[in-house]
Amino acid sequence: MNKITPAFIFLLAVSPAFAQITVVSSGQMPDNLPDMVAIAASAANGTIEELDTKSLDMATVRAYYRFTQKEKASDKSTLRNDMMTLDIGPQMSHYYDETKPVKDSIAESVFKTINPAMISSVSVIKNGDIFTESLIGDRYENNYYDGSFEKIYKNRSNGEVIIIDKNYKCADAVGSFNWEISPDTATVFDYSCQKATTRFRGRNYEAWFTSEVPINDGPWKFYGLPGLIVKIKDSQGLIDFECVGLQYLDQAYVIAIPQGKYISCSRKDLEKVVIDRGASLSYVINGSSITLLGKPLSPSFKFLELE
Repeated sequence: MNKITPAFIFLLAVSPAFAQITVVSSGQMPDNLPDMVAIAASAANGTIEELDTKSLDMATVRAYYRFTQKEKASDKSTLRNDMMTLDIGPQMSHYYDETKPVKDSIAESVFKTINPAMISSVSVIKNGDIFTESLIGDRYENNYYDGSFEKIYKNRSNGEVIIIDKNYKCADAVGSFNWEISPDTATVFDYSCQKATTRFRGRNYEAWFTSEVPINDGPWKFYGLPGLIVKIKDSQGLIDFECVGLQYLDQAYVIAIPQGKYISCSRKDLEKVVIDRGASLSYVINGSSITLLGKPLSPSFKFLELE
């Protein structure tokens, strides 16, 4: 039987073309395996760009948002329920899930304990169920619905947004939002707020902003109002961003894109990456045998941007 390197095994595991296979591993597991897999799998789709870390701005305000997404408005449970952080500087902001790296490291730490020389077989199954009774062993799951990979760097002066998703870099010209401010007022998160509405890439949104925090910014890609957006939801009741914390930083925080090699791609290409990644990658370890199970996104899953 031909020997296959660990990098190739995991490339098969994250590829959209899953197959039932059995392979034998040899060699050492490289520390930068996730980078190797992403670059090897996607280099043909875009230019690899190497970035040096440099300061884009200095954040002095930090806001926390609870982001929820439902498949149907009538659903009691949510598809996504993430706690997101927005670091705000004079010109730019950084929107991200600070818990995601911790969640990823917990899942990936399992592989660091495995000696590649001791692996006798690896099976890769497309659309497999980790709870299948015939699978025996310790079960682990890297749930891609649990948390967000995206890091969004927003330049409010020109409407340019840079999206970093693991090894991918996407430049998105968001431009300005066409806000319609109404006289309606309400108290949200203990702030006196005013209502504004807009349409953005296929969805209608209702936002509440406060002039008590005179910062032209908001969660995700939203900005452009005379005050911080503390709550915004779509008209269908599927998407909701709500501020749950606000902090004025004693020491300014550097907003910077991490140094590394990134694959430049378009927004639509990035959506394809998310689809290929699927909903989760699970693995069952039984002695020297490993079974990898890829689960695709739900057929009813929709991106925030429909256009």
